[in-house]
Amino acid sequence: MFFGRWGDDLVREAIAYVPQSTVGDLLNLGIIRSWDARPPEWKYLMQNHDSVVAQVPIDTPDMHIWKFFKHYYEIPVMIDRKWCKVPMDIQVGKNWGEMEDMII
Repeated sequence: MFFGRWGDDLVREAIAYVPQSTVGDLLNLGIIRSWDARPPEWKYLMQNHDSVVAQVPIDTPDMHIWKFFKHYYEIPVMIDRKWCKVPMDIQVGKNWGEMEDMII
């Protein structure tokens, strides 16, 4: 159910609902799948809409981070009888202000 006055904003909200909720479900599934496999010093700090924030030791190689998250979070999903993966971006930084895209 969508509440609000009929108009462009409500239509956009309705159209975006399925893709956004699918991404949220896939993120939650990724957290569940990776929870026991993550190194004990890796901490999940937050999950918000289409993002997961994790804290890993500063000396962890970028390739190790990239392979771990790609393995557990890019989950195949069937859309219109075709298998797809929702692509993910990984950002790293010492704090929020220094986050940059990880390029591998």
